[in-house]
Amino acid sequence: MMVEENVSELNVRNGKSSLVEGMRAVRVGALLGSIAWASELADGILLTFILMSFVHTSLTMPTWLEDLVGPLTGLIGATILVLIIIALLNFYKGASHLRRFDSRLDVGRIGVLLIVGGVLVSLLGSWIAIMAINAADGSGQESVPPALTLSMKGVTIAGSVMIVGSLLFAAMILRLSKEGLGWGFGIGGLLYLAKEVLRTLTTLGLRVILSTDVISFLGGTLGFTSMLLIYRSSGNFLKGLHSEGAPVEMVKPVMR
Repeated sequence: MMVEENVSELNVRNGKSSLVEGMRAVRVGALLGSIAWASELADGILLTFILMSFVHTSLTMPTWLEDLVGPLTGLIGATILVLIIIALLNFYKGASHLRRFDSRLDVGRIGVLLIVGGVLVSLLGSWIAIMAINAADGSGQESVPPALTLSMKGVTIAGSVMIVGSLLFAAMILRLSKEGLGWGFGIGGLLYLAKEVLRTLTTLGLRVILSTDVISFLGGTLGFTSMLLIYRSSGNFLKGLHSEGAPVEMVKPVMR
């Protein structure tokens, strides 16, 4: 009887430890994700404002500004990519801990793996496409290079894989809400799902109805808001856990 009680107490401690570590990692990932989405939104708004200012005033953009916009946009894009990758690594770390609390949360870890794989394949495909275009231009080739066609198919498949991974990640966030760990996870998960639905509709021809700028702004707003809610919810949970202590039934690991 004493052995069973010790094992039960150990399971509770392990479950609480996994939950805390998982929430900490998720919080860091959400913070970096919100910064990345906010940066992308700010970059898009600033670039649009600069371009539209010169279009509506019929002024010619200064050469120094033209030379600055390209490198600045590239630098911001690279920074955003780095933030997203670090955020995904933290989400993976968090999901790996959380699955010890509830095995059903493992879908988030699988989802993050799919997203990372999709990002890497997309980057590789884009690089191959650029190299193929440059090679074709240099040789005067008029037909579409096979490498370009293959790389574009790879990018398309990678995009589909990323959508599936994002849906699995959203399922994990929604599960956190269902487990009673914070209502913000539910809203954040739904907004993240809405972002993925918007991305899917975009691939099906939504750009015909809405402009690219509008779609980018809507997607960025949904992404930023979802990350912000996940960040606040995980922070509130950790604060409440340390200040008041969590009931035993909340921190018991659930293995299904």
